[in-house]
Amino acid sequence: MKQAMEKQFRIITESEFETFTKHCPCKNYMQSLDMYKRYQAIGRESYLVGLVKKDEVLVAGVASVIYERFGRKIFSFSRGPIADYAKVDNFTLFLDECKKFLKTKR
Repeated sequence: MKQAMEKQFRIITESEFETFTKHCPCKNYMQSLDMYKRYQAIGRESYLVGLVKKDEVLVAGVASVIYERFGRKIFSFSRGPIADYAKVDNFTLFLDECKKFLKTKR
């Protein structure tokens, strides 16, 4: 459990996100800084979130809101967060912490 303690889920900066995505082999346009900026420009609620160990981003993604009928809000990671999927423990921890974070955003 000590290993998990060293990792921190948090909102990351545009610079951290861009640096991470440039070097990640499974990147995609839907999880890019350009898409995040597009969401911001059209007023769509969105967050750059990541699992970080020291200053290294391990998993990251653009979480954005999709509104359904009756004002129900659903957060989406279009085409999934960006990660080294071989490291399942990082991805699982990211998703667990992300659920807690997004619940605070209703």
